[in-house]
Amino acid sequence: MIYTTSYHLAILLVVQTSVFTALLFILFPRRQDVRLWALSNVLHAVGIAIVGWSFEDLPAILASFSGALTLWGGSVKVLAYGASNVRKRRALVPRSAFYASIIFGCLLIIFPETPYKLLILSVGGSLAASASVYFILTNRAWVGMAAKWIAVTSMSISIVAMMSRGANAYPFGPFTTFMINNNEQTFNLLMLTFFNFLLQISFLALVAERNARDQIFITRRAARLRVTAMAALRERKEISAIATERMGLLRMLTHEVRQPLNNAQAALQTIMMEIASGIRSPDLMLDMAKRAQRTVSEVVLAISNSIIGATLINPTRTAALEQEDLCIVAHLALLDIDPADRGRVAEHYAQEAVFAPIDSVVLRLAIRNLLENALKFSPSGSPVTFDVAIDDDRMMATFTVSNIVDDLSLIIEDMFGFEKRGSDSKYSGMGLGLFIVKRCAELHHGEVSHSVDERGAVRFELAIPC
Repeated sequence: MIYTTSYHLAILLVVQTSVFTALLFILFPRRQDVRLWALSNVLHAVGIAIVGWSFEDLPAILASFSGALTLWGGSVKVLAYGASNVRKRRALVPRSAFYASIIFGCLLIIFPETPYKLLILSVGGSLAASASVYFILTNRAWVGMAAKWIAVTSMSISIVAMMSRGANAYPFGPFTTFMINNNEQTFNLLMLTFFNFLLQISFLALVAERNARDQIFITRRAARLRVTAMAALRERKEISAIATERMGLLRMLTHEVRQPLNNAQAALQTIMMEIASGIRSPDLMLDMAKRAQRTVSEVVLAISNSIIGATLINPTRTAALEQEDLCIVAHLALLDIDPADRGRVAEHYAQEAVFAPIDSVVLRLAIRNLLENALKFSPSGSPVTFDVAIDDDRMMATFTVSNIVDDLSLIIEDMFGFEKRGSDSKYSGMGLGLFIVKRCAELHHGEVSHSVDERGAVRFELAIPC
């Protein structure tokens, strides 16, 4: 009866191990720890099957082989729990216990008749279980999982059981084998079946939770990669658009500058011919020189607009702000105007000095563009008003340019946009002037606006914090 019960328990243990192995392979076929656990289960199942099949008359070599398989199965469980942690330097002691358990299994096969068989089996099993407990607790893969405590408890109880069994082993006691033909054998197999069930359940729970975490990490990583890829695509498109716009600026600059330079060259050649012929006509030469100077001034403005415009096209561009006197910057912008037109501008300053954090290069060019537009699009000889004032309510400095416009069709809603000009195409220009004014306001966290009164007077205002 005892033998039959032990035989059935051994078969039950083999079936139980096989079922969990198949379940793990079905659910998680690609995990390395599952493959190691499956190998451990196979070694255990074969070892237990040998005992259950030939329990009544088990040869010494088979008994030793069964014990060795059991030890090796426990050693492989160490690898399943520890993964790559087994190779780390700080795991020297548990790694040594792991190797010792393998060596003890080999000793059982090499010396099948040794009276120390039970001692070797008990010590080797205790070492393997102790190493498993260490790696269950230290492996980051199992952090925060409740199932690991079931595994630790089962392993700890098995350590106590094997150590107590080893205390009765030869030479400390009369026993030489773990498997004995009495009621204790049935109890041992029954407890082994129960704790094996707990180990299988706990490992299945550990792997399931770890796999769920891995899937969450994979999903998050994929989401981050998609966001990064979309950001990179947007950045590529923005860079491509900026490059295209800058190339357009170069083409426009080439087109706009070529003819003025030819005109300036023709004027200078005329002056040189007059000088070479001996004809001295001061009025004619002065008129030619003024035309050449005006043309050069237009070319300089076109080049300045192109260079600054190329940097302002990028929406992420930030201004290099420094404390400067706004009145000085405004006066310098006025001095950039052609001297022949400068007399038409009536300038007014509310204060002698107004200091504010500005990008003086961009602000100076923006003010000049406002003045140049007012002079270009107003009737010849008509006055242009330029005021620098302080708006206390808004805490801003304002630059206001006012002039009369003959053709109000030049005032369009999107004239501050890139490459936007009035509807009258008889006026030349790249359409960058007001775009630079708007970007100047944005860089300084200010405002730009315009208004038209009933007399046809246009008023542009650039306001920046001060």
